[in-house]
This record gives sequence, structure tokens and C-alpha cells, in this order.
Amino acid sequence: MILGNKCDLVEKRQVPKDKGEMIAEEHNIPFLETSAKSNENVEKAFYQLAEAILDKTPNKESDNRGPVDIRNSSDSRQSKCCS
Repeated sequence: MILGNKCDLVEKRQVPKDKGEMIAEEHNIPFLETSAKSNENVEKAFYQLAEAILDKTPNKESDNRGPVDIRNSSDSRQSKCCS
């Protein structure tokens, strides 16, 4: 995943959005612009990255619980640190 950070600071942009999108497309990976200040796409980026990691993680044979929806899970594997 390619993240363009601080998208709220358009006047200080170092890399044009279309170039980031082009690079991501060339490598067949997702692209998002984010801003922690305006909370734009921060949660979306986290969930997309976490889901991509889970998709790439081989299932353990002893774990027959199936896939976990990280957004709506009460699974014990989910972190308890944040609400």
C-alpha cells in the first residue's frame, strides 16, 4: 500500500496525487492519501492494510474459526486496547 500523507497540506505537496496513483497502479497495490490532522482516510488505510495482511497470512490448521472481520469482531484475537 502506498500512502500519501498530509493530504490536507496541498500547497506543500511533494508528490502529485496522480504520480502516487500511477506508481501504485504499476505495482498493482492500493493507493490512498491520508491526513491525521483532518482524519481523512486514516481508519480506511488501517483497515485496508490489516485486511491485506490477514489475507496473506496462511490459516493455521488448528485454527478452524475461519476468517475474522476486523471491523465487527468480538474475537478474542482482537486487541482490547482501543474502543
